[in-house]
Amino acid sequence: MTNIFDKHAPLKTRTVTDKPAAPWMTATVKEAKAERRRAEKTWRASKLTVHRVIFKQCNSEIKNLISAAKWAYYNKQIDECLTSKSLFNVMKIALGKSDDAKCNLPKSINVKELHNSFGNFFSEKIANIRKKLDVSTYDEFDGESLTEFRSVTKEEIRGIVKSSPAKSCCLDQMPPPLLITHLESVLDIITAIINDSLKSGTVPDYFKHAVVIPLLKKQNLNPDEFKNYRPVSNLPFLSKILEKAVLMQ
Repeated sequence: MTNIFDKHAPLKTRTVTDKPAAPWMTATVKEAKAERRRAEKTWRASKLTVHRVIFKQCNSEIKNLISAAKWAYYNKQIDECLTSKSLFNVMKIALGKSDDAKCNLPKSINVKELHNSFGNFFSEKIANIRKKLDVSTYDEFDGESLTEFRSVTKEEIRGIVKSSPAKSCCLDQMPPPLLITHLESVLDIITAIINDSLKSGTVPDYFKHAVVIPLLKKQNLNPDEFKNYRPVSNLPFLSKILEKAVLMQ
């Protein structure tokens, strides 16, 4: 019996793709898809032009329904976003982006040498851009000059910190969520650091350090070519506070 089964019904292996459910899917779209399947079966069985026209009309109707369903769903999601972080997350899903891009790194280069190779490439790229800049094409600035920065108050620093996203960086001595929770305990220190930087006109070396993550510009690009990557710098939290304090002035 086993031999007969193997002859007439041999074992076959198939790969099934697990597709996540579309959050924008509605009952109207599902019903329209079922109607399209019925129209397709009718056309393939009869081969009549009239049935083919009906099937094409169903296709067109489904495209419009899906577009409307997606628009309504993501429009509602955007309206409900209370922070820039939640807005970015919604747009990432809407555009079909994921964190898988962080795993797409060149395979042809040794991992131990990869960071230096990326660093040299981006440094040379910036140097070449600077060489091509023609300073003579820029107009002279004729507005009011900012000759010095004023000191910021604790209230201003408190407002900047409270309104900043608590995005962490491995360079942070204290995680931003913890810093924000116990802000009053370190507010005097942070204010002093920012004011010392503004008065001296210099940025602390620690604030200039960043964790640079190379991300592919598009998922379909060749990961072995450095030109297809975009450097994303993750700066310390206090460095961003200083930037915002300068931006206010």
